[in-house]
Amino acid sequence: MVKREAFCTERGSALVEAAITIQVFFILLFAGLALAVAGYHYVSLQYSVAEGMRWAVLGQNITIPPSTVLSRKHSIEKNLSDKAQQFGLGLGENVTAGTNNPNIVICDEDNFSCTDGDFPGQEDPGASSEWVQVTATEQIDLFLFKINVSASAIGKNEPF
Repeated sequence: MVKREAFCTERGSALVEAAITIQVFFILLFAGLALAVAGYHYVSLQYSVAEGMRWAVLGQNITIPPSTVLSRKHSIEKNLSDKAQQFGLGLGENVTAGTNNPNIVICDEDNFSCTDGDFPGQEDPGASSEWVQVTATEQIDLFLFKINVSASAIGKNEPF
């Protein structure tokens, strides 16, 4: 007859407890890493948008080789995209003359939502001494999830 005590040992209980604890530890670790990545993207995007706004209020245009002068709106987009690329953010391809970046929206003070004008979604960097809003959105992949991170800045155009 087998003694009951042989089946009631606690051998291996530490291994079972470790297996459960390690799973919880790794879930918390990866969740923390995902939050850190999302935070990095948000702070970097906000800095890039602020730099784009600083460029926007000056009313300047960028000249790209071989001598193509970008519109003011496209100059703001290019400046913001260049700043974002320094942080590894992908706000779309490099801006060229006549192309629109769907991840960057620029609106004047009369239309911060970019809903009125000649057609819905019209963007305008505003005139001299007007307020302008620059908004950028980036989609980031966090393991199994896609998250949209958005940043916005409002500034007043300098007289130009």
